[in-house]
Amino acid sequence: MTNLRRTTPLLLLVAAIALVLGSVGTATAQGLTARSVKKIATKVVKKQAPRLHVADADTVGGLPASALQERRSVFTVPVTSGLTSMEALIPLAPGTYEVSYSIRLKSAAPSTSACWLRRFDSDAREYLADDGATAPGSLAAHSGTGVVTLVAGQSLALGCQSDQAFTTTAIEPGQVVVTPLVGVTRQTLTAVVGP
Repeated sequence: MTNLRRTTPLLLLVAAIALVLGSVGTATAQGLTARSVKKIATKVVKKQAPRLHVADADTVGGLPASALQERRSVFTVPVTSGLTSMEALIPLAPGTYEVSYSIRLKSAAPSTSACWLRRFDSDAREYLADDGATAPGSLAAHSGTGVVTLVAGQSLALGCQSDQAFTTTAIEPGQVVVTPLVGVTRQTLTAVVGP
């Protein structure tokens, strides 16, 4: 690595001289022709080539290339038989995700309903992206988004409940969109009295 640091400025200098002289054509610099400078540059690069490498060539900013690809997953959640409560398990491995859902519950009579994301394990449960009870109606749209971190043994599900049996329509089933996140920065906002 020390040899690389010492020879890098020399390589850059020789390459720059070769480029300048090559673009000028037959111009000379202290008796050197463009051809001889190119020859010297080629010789230096060939000699140093076995020891040259690009630091972190397989990563970008310390992240593997696979982490930079968008790998969004979309799940549909059709509810075809009348339910008053339901839960759909979202198959996710441990990691951090942005999860959003949108679901429209259809009931035969006006109802009050709510939907949420629920992270759970054998000991505890936590509700996230809760879209609380709606005003009574026969079509209730629910949506929410949250950043969820799952560790081994935890699961995530979309849940809904209503005081009337509900379904989703064939042309508008529920939908869950999951985007893996890498390098999440978490910060806290301070709540103040509004205007």
